[in-house]
Amino acid sequence: MLNATSQQGEPSSTALLDRLLLRDPLYDSHGQIIGFEIVLRAHLGEMAPNNASLREGDDATLIAALYTLTEQNKTPEYPLLATIDAPSLAHKDINWLPARHILFAIDVPPVPDSKLLLLIKSRLASGFRLLLNVTDNTRVPHTLKGILREARIDVSSVHCQQLENCVSQLQQQGIATILATNVHHQEMQEFCIKLKLDALQGEFCQHTPPGQTSPIAINRLGVLNLIDQLMANHELSSIENTLKTDPRLCFQMLACLPEADKKSFNIQNLGQAISLHQRDGLYRWLTMLLKIATESSASVRQIQRRGLQRAHFMEIVANNNLQNISPQTAWLVGLLSVCDALLKRPLTECLDLLPLDKTIKLALLQHSTAAGMLLKLAIATEKSDPAAVETLAAQCLVNMETVHLATIQSLVSAEHAIF
Repeated sequence: MLNATSQQGEPSSTALLDRLLLRDPLYDSHGQIIGFEIVLRAHLGEMAPNNASLREGDDATLIAALYTLTEQNKTPEYPLLATIDAPSLAHKDINWLPARHILFAIDVPPVPDSKLLLLIKSRLASGFRLLLNVTDNTRVPHTLKGILREARIDVSSVHCQQLENCVSQLQQQGIATILATNVHHQEMQEFCIKLKLDALQGEFCQHTPPGQTSPIAINRLGVLNLIDQLMANHELSSIENTLKTDPRLCFQMLACLPEADKKSFNIQNLGQAISLHQRDGLYRWLTMLLKIATESSASVRQIQRRGLQRAHFMEIVANNNLQNISPQTAWLVGLLSVCDALLKRPLTECLDLLPLDKTIKLALLQHSTAAGMLLKLAIATEKSDPAAVETLAAQCLVNMETVHLATIQSLVSAEHAIF
C-alpha cells in the first residue's frame, strides 16, 4: 500500500484518490459487504445537469479512477460500481479495465438507438456487468429485454406498493438481480430484505448494516389509527397528539425524515418533523411500517410507558418553572430518553440517526442543559429519591408542589396509554 505522501512530500496516488472519491458500500441481506460504488466527491455535472460535456467529464474522471484502482494487475477486494451516462460506455479507456471486477449503472432511454444497443451488447460480451437505473415507473426497453439482467432501483421516495409492483414487473421483464439504492431508514431496509432484493446501499445501511437492527415493535392498531386520520384529512396537530404518545413511533418518524431535511434542519419538537414529512411522507412511512413491524411485547410496552411518563412529567414542569424551556422540547427529551432501552443500542448510536437540535442531544447524553436537568429530575422521581428530587427541583427553579402534581399526573396518563 502506498504511503500518504511520497518521498518528495507530494501526496501519493492513494491520498489523491481519497480526496477525489467516496466509496459507498453495497451490502447483501445479511450485512456482508459485496462491493463498493465509486463516487466523485464533487460532480461538475450536477451544477449544470443539461451540460453534456460536464457530465462526460465526470464520467471520464470516474473511468480514470477505476483504472488507477485496478492498474498493474491490482485486484480489488470487492467489485467496483460506477454510475455513468450510457453513451460514456464508448469511452476508450474502459477497454483497459478488468471487466470481471467492474459494474456500470446506466440510464437508458425508453427507445435506445441502434448505436447504443450495439454498445451495450458489446460491453456485456466483454464481461462487464451493466445495471439499468430505474424508478418505480421505469420499464426495461423492449429491445433490451433478456439482454440487461440487472437493475438498480432508487427507493428514496417510493410507496411500498409501488416498490412491490416495480420489483415484480422487472422480474417479469427478465431482470434477475436487483439492487436498492438510497436506503435512508430502517423501514425501507427491512422492506427491501423482505422483497428479497439482492443488494442494498445508502446512508442507513452504512450506519446499521442489514441484520444488525432490532425489530420495530409497535401497536398495529395505533398505526392504523394514524393512517385513518391521514386519509380523513385530520389536522396535523391531531396526528401529532396521537403520535407523541408512542416513543418508538416518534423515534422511527424522526429517523426516516428525508435525507435533505436531516442535513438542513435541527429538530426541536415533533411538530417540526411532522411538517417536514407532510402527509404523503407520513403515509408512505406508516404503510411501510405495517409491512415490516412486529407487535410490541409486554416488556416493550413497559419501556414505552416509562418514556411517556417522563415526557408528560417534563412537559408539566416546563410549564410551571422559572426557566425558559419549551414544553414541546421537554416532552421530546423525555420521550427519547428511553430509546436505548427500546432499540437495545447505546444512546449515542440511536441519536446519530436523528436530526435533532444540539441542545436536545446534550440534554439526553449529558443532562447539561435546562431540559437535561429536568430529565434528571424526572429520573430521580422514578427512583423515589426524596433528597435528590428536592435538590434537583431547586436547581430547576420549580417548587415541590409542582413536582408532586406532575409525578401523579404523568403516572396516571402513562398507565392509561394504549401501546
